[in-house]
Amino acid sequence: MRRSKWAVGLLLCATPACATDAAVALLADVRNPTTADAMLRNLATFARTCDWARRYDVIVFHEGGAAGDALRPRLEALGNRTGLRLRARDISDVFATHAPATTDWPRRRRLRTFGIGYRRMCRFWFSGVFELADVRRLSYLMRLDTDSELRCRPGSRDPFELMARQRAVYGYVAVKTDHPMVARNLTAFGAAYARGVPQIEDAFYRFPPHPPTSCPTPMFYTNFEVMDVPWFQQPRAAAFARAVDATGQIFGNRWGDAPLRWLTLALFASRTQLLCFGGEYDYRHRGPQDHCGLSFNLTVPGCQAGGGGAPVLPP
Repeated sequence: MRRSKWAVGLLLCATPACATDAAVALLADVRNPTTADAMLRNLATFARTCDWARRYDVIVFHEGGAAGDALRPRLEALGNRTGLRLRARDISDVFATHAPATTDWPRRRRLRTFGIGYRRMCRFWFSGVFELADVRRLSYLMRLDTDSELRCRPGSRDPFELMARQRAVYGYVAVKTDHPMVARNLTAFGAAYARGVPQIEDAFYRFPPHPPTSCPTPMFYTNFEVMDVPWFQQPRAAAFARAVDATGQIFGNRWGDAPLRWLTLALFASRTQLLCFGGEYDYRHRGPQDHCGLSFNLTVPGCQAGGGGAPVLPP
């Protein structure tokens, strides 16, 4: 297993599967003091309840400017207080990559958060994050949202060690479906792409052959996810990400990183390569999240797709 240059001197793990070249990552909206305050509170809870949290770097990606400069001393103070290995990374130069200068997004009140900034965030977490030097050299990356609260229970285990032991490529806590208003043509796009690539025998999801454009879109709830970085950098996953970029629909229809992550894994991962962490932690994002099942009862004609059973954490 690869070792990062910051792994030297780490507390030795109890198992040979210790993933020292792993990191936790967040994307901070530094222009919003409320979300920055929530992130710092949640990181303090993470450090206080999860013993393994201090083994790994915690990277806070952010845009620059005065607000970004003001975040750095707050992260340093939190790190000194909690022992978290916090570091900030200004991604102003890469965050807007592939994003148009303007986007004609819906103006209705309930969709205001789906503006250009949100769409840039979707593109960043779907594929842009794997283009960063900070991430490319890692074996595993855990993503948390700034308003996510990850609280370990007594006996909660190191997620990176579990991923390595299970040879998993993706870890999650919940499965849902995205709103059809922001997923137009997405299942149809995935099904069309699937017809041109070799199929995974042990697929956890089968694309409907010719689904209508209005199919409900399954998604992993990506505000918590653990990713095998080399797996997402492999040529076939990278080619799929380029195909998504070529449609322009992350910015046009606001395709989200959550259903796009589902499509990538549905195309190229088997059920045994997934690992559900539901129940391992007390994880909250707009309420408790713990839904491991991969099967769906989609009632729209032509949209049904079989799902496999939920992966089980090793004892």
